[in-house]
Amino acid sequence: MTFAERMKEAAAKAGNIAQDFVVKAGDAAQDLGTKGKLLFEVKQLEGKVERLMEQLGAEVYKALAEEKLAGISLTTPGIKEIFAEIDKIQKEIDKKEGEMGKRE
Repeated sequence: MTFAERMKEAAAKAGNIAQDFVVKAGDAAQDLGTKGKLLFEVKQLEGKVERLMEQLGAEVYKALAEEKLAGISLTTPGIKEIFAEIDKIQKEIDKKEGEMGKRE
């Protein structure tokens, strides 16, 4: 094999290696972007849960202090709906966190 043939073969191998690297790097970048998006969505949902918890506290105070109810439960109007919304959002958070875990 001549020097020119060896150089041509080495260049072809280098090209294949570079192409594989670019494909893998592109896949990693896309995966990282997807994880970032999911993390952002989870943080937004967690913010919604925090606001709902504040609203829940206000509803509890209103029921006990202002309306003078003897107690509250999950069936108390206003309370029931907030708990249902928190539960719904928590399920969305769990789903998105599961998707993030699958990508690791």
